[in-house]
Amino acid sequence: VDELDFPVESDTWGSTDGTSAGWLWQDVHYVSSSRPTSLATVSAVDLTVEVDGNSLSCDNDIFEVVIEGVSMGTFEVYSGDTSVSASFTSSEPIPIFGDVDIEYAVTETVDSGCGSVSFGATTNMLTLTGELL
Repeated sequence: VDELDFPVESDTWGSTDGTSAGWLWQDVHYVSSSRPTSLATVSAVDLTVEVDGNSLSCDNDIFEVVIEGVSMGTFEVYSGDTSVSASFTSSEPIPIFGDVDIEYAVTETVDSGCGSVSFGATTNMLTLTGELL
């Protein structure tokens, strides 16, 4: 088991179209990083994300959890949420070669005028379960 602080302020908060992504609502927005790990594989993920800003009013925001390029599943943020927790299990162990690559990516653009979210950068936790090196 490896507990990682993710995301934090120094991670990449970006978009595939080059626009700023401090607030996350478009299907091009993501937060990503790499972290050192003592694991050789990942078979399960547990996460808690602090929702620091939430202006959602008439739609939700869906995020895909990607470990080493493999989709583990999605979590949703709804109007009024201040934190979100989710757990995922992989059907096959995901091999890790060096640092583990992590990404939370918006999967579909929030409906126009329905708001966006921002994640805090101090109380987030990503727990990876797998085989040790």
